[in-house]
Amino acid sequence: MLTWGLPFTVYAALQGFALVRLRGYSLALALLPIPVMAYVVYVTVDAYHLHSNMWPILLILVSPGAAVFLVALIFIAGRSHR
Repeated sequence: MLTWGLPFTVYAALQGFALVRLRGYSLALALLPIPVMAYVVYVTVDAYHLHSNMWPILLILVSPGAAVFLVALIFIAGRSHR
């Protein structure tokens, strides 16, 4: 779980941080990955229940992109408030 689950865990922590800390337009942008990641989690759970051997692949591939988006957004929002 630590290896393949790490990208999603990092994404979830960053998403929580962004929702608590960001305001205004930055917060609206931080909400964008939520529907995408909700769908990815749905597909992942469905594939697991169908006994697919590739069930975590979409979660592994999409989570880093969402995490990078949030890191960039948090960084840019932090720089603009100086």
